Amino acid sequence: MISIISGSFNRLENIKRLISNTVDRNEFIELVIVDGGSSDGTIDYLESNKNKNIKFINYGKRSTYPHFMNLGIENSTYEYVCQWNDDALLINDWTDVREVLVGQKYDFHLFNWKLGNLDDLSNISWLSGNSKNNSWNLEDKTTPTNDEKILTLNYGIYTKKVFREIGMYNTRFNFWHADGDLSNRAYYFGFKYKSHRDIKVFVYDTEKSKTYTKKDWKIYQKNLKKYKKQKLPKGIKYLIDKT
Repeated sequence: MISIISGSFNRLENIKRLISNTVDRNEFIELVIVDGGSSDGTIDYLESNKNKNIKFINYGKRSTYPHFMNLGIENSTYEYVCQWNDDALLINDWTDVREVLVGQKYDFHLFNWKLGNLDDLSNISWLSGNSKNNSWNLEDKTTPTNDEKILTLNYGIYTKKVFREIGMYNTRFNFWHADGDLSNRAYYFGFKYKSHRDIKVFVYDTEKSKTYTKKDWKIYQKNLKKYKKQKLPKGIKYLIDKT
């Protein structure tokens, strides 16, 4: 069983496609959506949806990416938690994801992703390949200057063991680099990972605001230095099991 977590704000059409791509087709998936006060019909749509595998958290106002993702984790049911966005669709069947998890002893998994438009989903040429040469973005790389590992999980799965032991998303971030901060923290603290080039994610190629980019980048760089020394920074909230 997999819990997919995502925040959303005024993206009703994305939400409809996301639901069709996930819980409408798969009983073993739970979709946890945190909404920031949408005014485009998203709230009415989700509140009236009868799918028992959708958890809707109507936060009611804008907040940060880490805050919404942490709310998603805290309200998720299952041990496997999938980091996702409402503008992403899995190209594979979700059964392919389930199969790579069965019997594995990894703590987190990275998926391959690519920016595109809806027409690309039916374009064999666009879908082919799985490397950077084909514009796929598996963020598992070593920097050439000092052999340091950079491991950014943009789309993929964590076990809740990670959130219990080294915390969830760092709440000091506004949006950017919070995902990479978490996956690199997990890596440098010794959690085992696996990269999956053939688990592919389609992501809508849209213009996104880069507010607070510089601030978030500075936090990210400072945190990486701490992680390499096995130190945890401020702003980390731990997952506490509900009893």
